[in-house]
Amino acid sequence: MKSKKNQFSILMLFGFISYSLLYNQVVPFLIEMGYDASKRSIILATFALIAMVGQILVGYLSDKVGSIKRYFIYLSWVYMATGVFSFILNDQNFWYHLIIISSMTALTRIQCNILETWVLQVDGLYNDFGPIRAFGSIGWALASFVSGWLVVNYGFLSLAIVNVVLNLGLIAYSFKLDDIKRVSHQPLRTSDMFELLKNRNFILLLFIFLFIFFVYNVDSILVTERIYEFGGNAQDTGTRGFIHAIVEVPMMFFVGRILLKYKSKKTLIFGTLMLALKFILFAISRSVFQLNIVTLLQMVSFPLILIAQRDMINHEVVENLKTTGQMITSAVTSGFSAILSPLAAALLTSNFGSGKALMVVGVSLFIPILLVLTYKPRKSL
Repeated sequence: MKSKKNQFSILMLFGFISYSLLYNQVVPFLIEMGYDASKRSIILATFALIAMVGQILVGYLSDKVGSIKRYFIYLSWVYMATGVFSFILNDQNFWYHLIIISSMTALTRIQCNILETWVLQVDGLYNDFGPIRAFGSIGWALASFVSGWLVVNYGFLSLAIVNVVLNLGLIAYSFKLDDIKRVSHQPLRTSDMFELLKNRNFILLLFIFLFIFFVYNVDSILVTERIYEFGGNAQDTGTRGFIHAIVEVPMMFFVGRILLKYKSKKTLIFGTLMLALKFILFAISRSVFQLNIVTLLQMVSFPLILIAQRDMINHEVVENLKTTGQMITSAVTSGFSAILSPLAAALLTSNFGSGKALMVVGVSLFIPILLVLTYKPRKSL
């Protein structure tokens, strides 16, 4: 079992290096190409739409055929190709970048959630999700830092070249790993998904996490805008991305114990409160250095929200829809919220400026906190 844990930790590490390498430099690339806030928001919203539909489809197909590994490999090939085409054109071509960059960025979201769901569904790894996911945070942090350095010294295309090498390695390595094993042998029908959507607790959780991740997704947009307002560049964006991810690592090793002691509801409430505090402090920051200091609160916000989300959804979903339930949740909470976030961020920034916009979305997090208090789970959470 320890060998299996180590194998998936390695996959998580290098997978997230690959996804972070490109994802964290999308907004700086669009800015340097000269796209204004409205065009950037359209591209980012389109990526979120593709990611949302893609995650639901991949989740359903994975449950139907009883395999996640198969779709991880298929999509790794597509991700490599779109990564190269995203950065090969260094001139403004809105429709080209809308299609290619939206697709590439959507695949980073889909692949991240495929990896997380794969770990949750493989025999014997559920309780090790936190420590294994910690290696994803380490990978994301390292690539966030290195991506800025690569762009400054070798240009954006260097990211795509490194990404091709990484994904070829990931594809080869994944063949030796265990795939998911379905406990239920009942055939999956489309009607089963509609039964899932009739679960009131599941729908309430979708709305709660949709709201939380709507605010969370605003981070990468508004804080990046704020970095550039303070005179920062792609390197500063990469540095903050490094801090953003690396501080999650210590907490990821302990979230399992926290969950056992305090249960999902209390864990989620505390993590959301810390996320609200982080946005409020972002709003009053006056330099890139201060933004980086506030980013340290990521340690006590996102890891707690993530583990609570995975656990609460897992308890509400029937056995033969485990992958579908997790991927629908990711699609709606991360995907649909990411459609709204760029549009809301552009609207708030144009009317109030990035500082007040951060304050507004931070305070709004008290709405999902109140909703969590009304949630009555099927099992003790």
